[in-house]
Amino acid sequence: MPLSRARAAAQAAADELAKTYSLSSKWQGNILHFRRNGIDGHIEISPSQVALEIRLGILLKGFRRAIEKAVGQRLEQALQTQGLNGPS
Repeated sequence: MPLSRARAAAQAAADELAKTYSLSSKWQGNILHFRRNGIDGHIEISPSQVALEIRLGILLKGFRRAIEKAVGQRLEQALQTQGLNGPS
């Protein structure tokens, strides 16, 4: 997977999530960190995979599945838009 396309997909997903969850994001190398009060995570890209990690604060633990699903779907849609396979 071309890193430039994977980065574009990760950024597109982060931009959509920023609208929905008021997340801020920034790149450090090939890792896109995102956060807001109660949510902290990152999307790490490499030529062979895209890895997503999300940590939730105690007040959001009850919404874990819904948040993970929403983030995963946005990332998968962005990857497919870039012509890349979605997360496995």
